Amino acid sequence: MAEQQGYYLWQGPDNPSKSRLRVLNSFTGQKEPFVPRDGGNRVSWYICDPAVYDSAHVGHASNYVRFDVVPRILIDYFGYDLIVQMNVTDIDDKITKEPPSTIYLLRYWLMN
Repeated sequence: MAEQQGYYLWQGPDNPSKSRLRVLNSFTGQKEPFVPRDGGNRVSWYICDPAVYDSAHVGHASNYVRFDVVPRILIDYFGYDLIVQMNVTDIDDKITKEPPSTIYLLRYWLMN
């Protein structure tokens, strides 16, 4: 990407016409053709989430739904060779910094 006055300029793919999938480019605000980086059929997808250090909620579940549904569409419908990796944040430090009442409840729950 070219840089001009602290901003990056979007440079689209070389051959966008062969793409059947269009995605919203949050950088340009436009729908752009989705073309894998190598120009082939292989797509890498890295998901950095969840950070589960408190009670579970719908936000945690929605991440797993996206992690399941979107890859199925990319593989089964669009035929991409997809490599997916998800990071789960280490929570040890966050739990030890919680108020003691939370720690005691957690220990009680884990031991019973």
